[in-house]
Amino acid sequence: MGKFWSRENGFIRYNTDCTKILHLHTTPYRPCRGHTAAIFAMMDLDTLEKHLKDALAHLYDDLALEENPLVRTWPFPAGTPRPQAFRDLLRAHIRALRPSGEHLPQDAPAWRPYRILQYRYLEEIPPAELPARLSLSERQVRRDHNRAVSLLARHLWEQFSAAGFADSPMQQDFSLSLENLSLVEVWHGVEHMFASELRARGGQVHASWPHPAPQVFADRVVLRQVLIAMLRRALQHASQGTLFLRTERRPGSVVLTLSAEGEEPPASGDDLPEARHWSEKLGGSLVLVPNGRSLRLSLTLP
Repeated sequence: MGKFWSRENGFIRYNTDCTKILHLHTTPYRPCRGHTAAIFAMMDLDTLEKHLKDALAHLYDDLALEENPLVRTWPFPAGTPRPQAFRDLLRAHIRALRPSGEHLPQDAPAWRPYRILQYRYLEEIPPAELPARLSLSERQVRRDHNRAVSLLARHLWEQFSAAGFADSPMQQDFSLSLENLSLVEVWHGVEHMFASELRARGGQVHASWPHPAPQVFADRVVLRQVLIAMLRRALQHASQGTLFLRTERRPGSVVLTLSAEGEEPPASGDDLPEARHWSEKLGGSLVLVPNGRSLRLSLTLP
């Protein structure tokens, strides 16, 4: 039996009957039923960043964008003009990088990635004018721009990876591959994805783990996506980018709690419905508890 997958331009392509129809770089992406989360979880971040840089360099050249692998494979709704949809997507993600908290100083490090992307791609200020606008040297502007693009790539990659949730997972069949997993190992992999953002905001995750390290019985791909959703939500609320993680064993289960302190009370609403759904599929639960200006997310797993 031949190899059932191959790597193409940083994407994992599965050579199964279900995914032979994908043709990742010749036709728009059409996810096969039940395989979306697994495919997006295999995204290569370095390659996505390379394609993002190329897309930013040709942002208003529709022909060039049509040939960009990232633009061609992004799961836009059918019939959507891809170049314009991609520009709208980039603008939305840049705005999402705007630091939260009214009392955060304008010269705080957390503002720098957002400012350089705001001026360059939202206000369309020419590159030659950026040093004066930012009161930085040309060399520092180039460095900050590279860091900002890396941060933007990570945001896009997280959404691309999480597209398995966005694709109506509650109405799709998905065969879980349950196994004993080290919760510490899976968490560290997810936290590493956010390392650049945490550094840019001067924050960190203060973690407390029991000994020995807890094991959970779960699907690795699904667990990873639930943790991504939790960490993203906590960072959106955290005013300084600092989070607190605590894990405890209970009879028949493990509880992972992620806490964040914000400038204001957490926004109300039904947060993370897909992540809640998948935590239940794993035999557990995800609960979001606002408390004053604090937000606590507790994931219980068997």
